[in-house]
Amino acid sequence: MSENKYQKISISCSNDIMEIFSNYLLERNTGGIVAEDGQLNGQTVLTAYLSPDKNELFTHEEIEKFFESIRGNFDDAQYDIISLDFIEAEDWMAGWKKTFVPIHVTENLVVRPTWESYDIQPGEIEVVIDPKMAFGTGHHETTAQCMAGVEKLGVMGKRVLDYGCGSGLLAIAAYKMGADKVIACDIDPEAIECARENIMLNKVKVEVIESGKYIPEKPVDIIAANLSIDQIIEVYTELDKSLKPGGQVIYSGIPTFDKQRFLDFILKKPYIIRDELLGEEWVSYIASKASGSGN
Repeated sequence: MSENKYQKISISCSNDIMEIFSNYLLERNTGGIVAEDGQLNGQTVLTAYLSPDKNELFTHEEIEKFFESIRGNFDDAQYDIISLDFIEAEDWMAGWKKTFVPIHVTENLVVRPTWESYDIQPGEIEVVIDPKMAFGTGHHETTAQCMAGVEKLGVMGKRVLDYGCGSGLLAIAAYKMGADKVIACDIDPEAIECARENIMLNKVKVEVIESGKYIPEKPVDIIAANLSIDQIIEVYTELDKSLKPGGQVIYSGIPTFDKQRFLDFILKKPYIIRDELLGEEWVSYIASKASGSGN
């Protein structure tokens, strides 16, 4: 197999198994996932690219076997393989660049790729990124909600932790909004490399940590946790210990159909839901940690 080719995996699936399928693709070291909400009959389309020199290729039989192993846990799980073929690296990059244009994630926050120009307006904050294998561009609803939450809380002079930083987009935005200290962590080494490159590109000061169980030495004021429900539950202890009493956390990456499962979990903890950022497919919550709660 030529080193200049990627395997393109494109799958449509019902939203109840979207998170599980995403994790399944990521575990093969695909680097990143492009998730397009409601593109086919209300289903989510997941697209990933796998470099053949990193791991074994996906097959139709393997994907079907994985689906059969999980379908019994859901009432109406569905999926369909749209594409499982190969694409030249140059073609993949050219196609990807066409989809990533400057975007107003919020009224004042603009994200643009390195290959596009934008006439910045007074009062706007611009974040320039090269997302590599689609670690985060601001186009997905969960990222946009998380960034809107950061802007809404206000980070001027505060300590901020971007937990699961991907491309570094949220961390960079927080620094440009005036945060005093910003830390970005992720378990994926490729995401870390991508984040560091984007941090240098934007000429900001962000501490980058490669870790799946990170806890800063000094608790922070605000945490942006753009993860999944299962990941939030898995690293809850780390998130809790990372946040000072009275601090705020933005929980993102929660499907609207499954939000009660998240609420059932978090409302048993010393947290108060302060706001809900509701979208078509996803919902994010801003919660505050009880002042009397220790770390």
